Amino acid sequence: MSELEGGGVTTVVTPPPTKRQRSLTERRGRVGLWFVMIWIVGFFLWYAVPMAVSLWFSFTDFNLVSDEPTRFIGLDNWRKFFTDPEVRNSAWVTVKFAFLALPIGLIVPLGLAYLLVSKSLRARETFRALFYLPSIIPFVAAVLIFSGVMNGQFGWLNKMLEVIGLEGRDWFLDQFWVYPSLVLVGLWGVGNAMLIFIASMNSVPSSLYDAARIDGAGPIRTFVHVTFPLMAPITLGALVIRLIESSKLM
Repeated sequence: MSELEGGGVTTVVTPPPTKRQRSLTERRGRVGLWFVMIWIVGFFLWYAVPMAVSLWFSFTDFNLVSDEPTRFIGLDNWRKFFTDPEVRNSAWVTVKFAFLALPIGLIVPLGLAYLLVSKSLRARETFRALFYLPSIIPFVAAVLIFSGVMNGQFGWLNKMLEVIGLEGRDWFLDQFWVYPSLVLVGLWGVGNAMLIFIASMNSVPSSLYDAARIDGAGPIRTFVHVTFPLMAPITLGALVIRLIESSKLM
């Protein structure tokens, strides 16, 4: 690099890259492409192609249980989608479930994270592992477990209620109790969100806590005015994830 003085302004002239430097840059680019190739192939095979095929099927009369050839029917399926009362009812059920599941699905892991970052809590790592382990279990397995626990006829929960003199419920078929039951199933895997909140809380500068302590702020005011505002981006991301999970559950 050389510097030229002209009109009181220093101009830095960068020499063009040599052939060896260009070759090294191209080689690094090819190596990086091979590293991301697995993700690219997986994205096209498991996301892009199925989405394109599903979009194409939406314009046909494709039926999994029919032997008749598939025919192109245009926008008939989409027209039925926007006019079918069952679709509107399903959307309303999803919205009602989201209003119940989203706040609980954020408050519970946030509260657990707040408790597990406390320095006065002993064996914090053990409790973190215990709360995180259920999220490792596949969701289908968790559903099967809760189907047995909350079964209306021979479920463990109803047996426990009968012991203390309370009447059991058909948790997943009762119109009122089905929403709390599904929320409980969704809370089985809050360990991921809890770890994200713990990492976010630990990233808050300790100097801000020291300043809040000097100003006389207690634990609640410190959390409301210091911790939670700095966690806003993480909380928004967790909200979006919970919203997607809630839409899949119903």
